[in-house]
Amino acid sequence: MSFRNQKGLKTVGIFAAAAVVILSVLLYIVVMSGRTVSGRSWSQGTANETEETKTREISETKINEIREISGINKIKEGNAGKTGKTQAQEEETAGEAQAQESGEPAGETQAQEEKTAGETQAQEEETAGETQAQESGEPAGETQAQEEETAGEAQVQETEGPVSELQTEDNRLTVAIDPGHQGSWVNMSDLEPLGPGSTEMKAKASTGTMGRYSGKPEYELNLEISMLLRDELEARGYRVILTRENNDTAISNMERATMAWEEGGDIYVRIHANGSDNEGVQGALAMVPSPDNPYVSYLAEDSYLLGQCILDAYCGRTSFGSLGVQYYDDMTGINWSQIPVMILEMGFMTNQSDDLRMADTAVQTEMAAGIADGIDRYFTEKGMKTVQTAAEQQEQQTGENDGMEQIRKEILSASEAEGSEMWAVSLEDLNTHAVTGINEEAQMSAEGVVKLFLMAAIYDRICYPETEERHIFFNEAYEGELKEKITKMIVEGDQAASQELLTRLGQGDEQNGMAVVNQFCEENGYTGTVMKSGFSGEASSGENLTTAYDCRKLLADIYQGTCVGQEASAKMFAYLKNQAYRDKIPQGIADTGAQVSNQAGEFSGEDGSCVENDAAVIEADGKAWVLCVLGEDLSDEESGKEKIREISRIVYENLIP
Repeated sequence: MSFRNQKGLKTVGIFAAAAVVILSVLLYIVVMSGRTVSGRSWSQGTANETEETKTREISETKINEIREISGINKIKEGNAGKTGKTQAQEEETAGEAQAQESGEPAGETQAQEEKTAGETQAQEEETAGETQAQESGEPAGETQAQEEETAGEAQVQETEGPVSELQTEDNRLTVAIDPGHQGSWVNMSDLEPLGPGSTEMKAKASTGTMGRYSGKPEYELNLEISMLLRDELEARGYRVILTRENNDTAISNMERATMAWEEGGDIYVRIHANGSDNEGVQGALAMVPSPDNPYVSYLAEDSYLLGQCILDAYCGRTSFGSLGVQYYDDMTGINWSQIPVMILEMGFMTNQSDDLRMADTAVQTEMAAGIADGIDRYFTEKGMKTVQTAAEQQEQQTGENDGMEQIRKEILSASEAEGSEMWAVSLEDLNTHAVTGINEEAQMSAEGVVKLFLMAAIYDRICYPETEERHIFFNEAYEGELKEKITKMIVEGDQAASQELLTRLGQGDEQNGMAVVNQFCEENGYTGTVMKSGFSGEASSGENLTTAYDCRKLLADIYQGTCVGQEASAKMFAYLKNQAYRDKIPQGIADTGAQVSNQAGEFSGEDGSCVENDAAVIEADGKAWVLCVLGEDLSDEESGKEKIREISRIVYENLIP
């Protein structure tokens, strides 16, 4: 090749190389321009989705300002599997990587700067193939997954991020309870945002209303019910969070909602009472966020179900009227929640009936139980409580029957008669309703325990008559006389008070009083019980008769709220809880910490024979059972008591292994 041709080729090569460089530069510019356009397009799409789901758009700077005001440094991440999570979070598989459309490291695009606090809901509605931002709604650069990502790989995995110890060590369903308000001396007048990103500000908290007739402040009532509810839920196996445990706590509504989420709550139940200028307004209602709530619309469906379950169960158990489930979007404690939330307005403290009933400790027990029933119902409807198959139920029933048979054998051995003595025992497991006993239907002396049937007849005919015709008027000489007399009869074992109640139940005639008691027993299935003797003078053994079965059935009815009615049952049970005579069934398990509510009786005849009776409801470790032991023609009072104690221990050790 000539020198000329070589020079020509060299020239062509130089121009070709230059052209490649120029084209590369132009291509880089085009790519960068396209990348900017792509970023703007993703941002616009997110904005449209945000508008469609009615969430509020705010800048990341504004979010940080709100966090500084509220004291929230970082919204909780991860916590996979919690109730109320967005659909995107629930369906995301562990390790599934999601990156921004632009391919840039998370946190760099305009879309992330304009992200809204409620963006997670908008992400749920993205079509397949569209990119999704962080599950927590924070700037992508803040999550643990993004700190570990390589350049150009913005990935957020559902399983990454901090996992609380509660998740790994305690998998029980968790209920967060908020006793509304706090003491009037706690200054909570400073302001906080109505919801994430809101420019509207509300006081951090308030004192609440006051009982117009009871004089009880709302903050005090709310705490009383919340503490009872905590105990009831824990007895049922739940884990419980309380936002406050005294009236001095300075914690805002926003902080309470945040606490409910951060400490692992599955649902958030807020306890309040209502007030009105119209004292005739009464009843309970549930407040929940609406589907149009600008902050937590994604919680609306579950919150409505939670509110409906609790309100229905609460009103059904307490007989408070229901004003229904109502939408409220102006409640700070609702708008900052991240789990299904509801407010129960238990009743109106400005209405005489509601106010005085809510202040009654016996009714309060039923109020707490009703709320707990509603929580059970919610988790059952959500499929979060295990439902046994028929085979599993049969297997469990077989095991329960075997357990009861073992108890029966041990009781038979312990109650082996000496001489002419006679024993009857009846036992029911109130959780499984398995039963056993010995001589359950034998009529025996009703010494002491007959007062249970007298008390129930009083509540049936004097306090809660079904009709006006059945009402027996009790003219109190002073306010609270009837309650005082029942306390003396049941708690203190006072014979004079018992005789007076019997006579006044008969409208001045002892025989008529006994007839009323016997009619009550006949009407309610306690057919082995008959009253033939009053309480005047010395106690008379043998004339008042009952069976261990009847005593067990009556106590079970009282415990389950079916004796006369739920409210009446609760009041009767409160007397039994305060029983002064505790030297038989209670003493047999005194070292266990079990709660025993009982009615005892005893008698020593002139011939030296003794009667020892005790009937009790025992509650321990989330279980409850009724145990009734009747002994007559006993040769020795103390040995009879010890035999009842032994039977009590046998039952406890078998049911609480």
